[in-house]
Amino acid sequence: MKSIVLSVMMVLVSVFAFAIDPSNSQLVVLNTNTTGVFKVIYQQPGQNSVAFKVYNQQGEIVFADYIRSSNGFIRPLNFLGMESGAYKVELKSGNQVTEQMITYSTASTEEKVIDGTVKSIHVSKLAGDNKYLLAISNEGTNRVNVKIYDGAKELVYNTSMKIAGNVGVIYSLKQLVGTPTFEVSDKNVTASVKK
Repeated sequence: MKSIVLSVMMVLVSVFAFAIDPSNSQLVVLNTNTTGVFKVIYQQPGQNSVAFKVYNQQGEIVFADYIRSSNGFIRPLNFLGMESGAYKVELKSGNQVTEQMITYSTASTEEKVIDGTVKSIHVSKLAGDNKYLLAISNEGTNRVNVKIYDGAKELVYNTSMKIAGNVGVIYSLKQLVGTPTFEVSDKNVTASVKK
């Protein structure tokens, strides 16, 4: 239970740190646990035209795009076929430049055999605009799939993640209509909670 509480606190701290200053742009690039695919999350208030570039270790542009966004965007960035190494993701909107370094490796990311099992899941509605805490009680190392359905039982979110032990994740479901249902599954069990 203590590890779930600590996980939740760490997630809350990172969520609050991300939203401290809404006047500044925020860039986060996450490894999605899908081989070679990263998720670029960019937050910038208002209508923006963003120059999106990725540089290799030699400073050469290996990807460039131009994006029009309203309050930011989320998009995948696929490195399949690229060489292993460090890359710089750069976003420029007006005079403001935001960068993040990432490391891509073609080596296998599986550290050890998946031997865990989900014991239980718990969902709590948090104060705010449709924010929910999903707590997963898990034993060992596991790969779980998380699906979220809206009130009409339409799938609105689907992800797979590798976890070790217990984990807590906060989901912001501002656009969700109705009461959500969370479904968590691993190789042995599927559990659903309607909140």
